[in-house]
Amino acid sequence: MTGLICISCNKIPGWVTWEKRQIKDATGEYEVTLSSRAVSVSRSSNQKIIWKSQKGVKVQDVLSCDIDGDGNDELILLCWKRGRFGKYRPFWIEQDEKEWSQHIFVYRYTENQITPMWMSSYIGQDVVKINAKPDFRQKYYLILTDRNGENSNWAWNYWGFELFEK
Repeated sequence: MTGLICISCNKIPGWVTWEKRQIKDATGEYEVTLSSRAVSVSRSSNQKIIWKSQKGVKVQDVLSCDIDGDGNDELILLCWKRGRFGKYRPFWIEQDEKEWSQHIFVYRYTENQITPMWMSSYIGQDVVKINAKPDFRQKYYLILTDRNGENSNWAWNYWGFELFEK
C-alpha cells in the first residue's frame, strides 16, 4: 500500500510477556490468581472471589508483599491501561492520551475486600519484569527490569515509590 503511514498503532508492545501465576499473601488468608491478563483475589478459606482487576486494565504480572513496612502485605500489579493518568490528571494536561501505557497499581488487603492504595501514572520505562526483595528491616522494595536487562530499585516513600541505589 502506498501512502499509508501508521502514526500510532495503539497496541501493547510485542515484547510484553503476560505472566500466569497463583500466589498467596503472607498470612495465607488471600489467594491471588493471575490468568488471561486479569487478577482475581479469593479468600483461601472458602475460595470465594472477593475482587477482580478492572476491565480495561491488562495485568502483566502481580506480587504480594509488605511494600510499605506496616507488617501487612499489599497487592501490586504491573499493568497496562489506556491513557497515562486516571480519573485525575495534572492541571496542565487538558486531555489524557488514548494509547496503552504501563503502570504500577498498589492495593491493600482489608476485611473481605481489596482497596486501592496508590495508582501510578505512566511509569516512563519499559518494564519486562517486576520483583520484590526485603531490606534489612523486612520492608520490601521493587526491582524493575527493563528491556535491556537493567534493574532499578524502588522503595515506598509514604506516597509513591522513590528510586534508590542499592
